[in-house]
Amino acid sequence: MSWWNKDAEMLQQLTIKTEGVDGVNYVDGFVNKMIVHSRQDLILIYSQLSSLNLQIYTIKVLLIVILLTLLFIASTPFIL
Repeated sequence: MSWWNKDAEMLQQLTIKTEGVDGVNYVDGFVNKMIVHSRQDLILIYSQLSSLNLQIYTIKVLLIVILLTLLFIASTPFIL
């Protein structure tokens, strides 16, 4: 499993653990369980999108470094 999935899983597990800590006690019922699961799913989606943004930024930085390297190589004179 990759690091961004581990971060998302950790955030989801933290959310599951803290559901009953704030004094809210959910009555066993289908609707209440679905509300809790929906909240956890939204947090997981947010975490995935945040990690995707970080991955895209990393790819952009690497592409810029590659471009600068290629420009440097192209600008140096070729000597035999």
